[in-house]
Amino acid sequence: MMKPTEFVQYVDTLPDDCIENRSDKEIRFHLPRGDNVCCPECGSVRTYVQQYRPQNLHGIPNADKQYVYNRRRYRCQNCGKTFVERSPFLAGFQRRIGNRLRQIRAQKKITQRQVINALNIPYHTYKSYEDDRAPVVPPTLVAMQIANYLGTDVLEIWGDQLGGGTA
Repeated sequence: MMKPTEFVQYVDTLPDDCIENRSDKEIRFHLPRGDNVCCPECGSVRTYVQQYRPQNLHGIPNADKQYVYNRRRYRCQNCGKTFVERSPFLAGFQRRIGNRLRQIRAQKKITQRQVINALNIPYHTYKSYEDDRAPVVPPTLVAMQIANYLGTDVLEIWGDQLGGGTA
């Protein structure tokens, strides 16, 4: 999963045919289409693009433009299920890329409630850790407990906010 600080650079390196609109206020883009998109339900490669769904991406640090991602929604010709394309900067069901803790938790399909209950953290306190605009870095012991519960390390989650981070 891509870090929020790498997102702007990633969009700038997309091929020209993926950039639908670039202005001073907005960048509208889609990802290059992959070959043989597989249905996550039945594994069939008989899929087609059903629609493009624009998503306004929020929580991008220091972004002076609005980023609109036209995400593809596929339909499987075998089983009829619909699904969205995978993205290197968004986990499933995500619209905000500005908080690494939220991304990692969503990628592992763990709910906020599961983290809160497992670590006995108050809800309002945990929400402050996942805030996009002004996230709070938890105390070291709590940060280590959250990272261990999510199966990662502290710098992977909060490295950008601490001035370090992993590549």
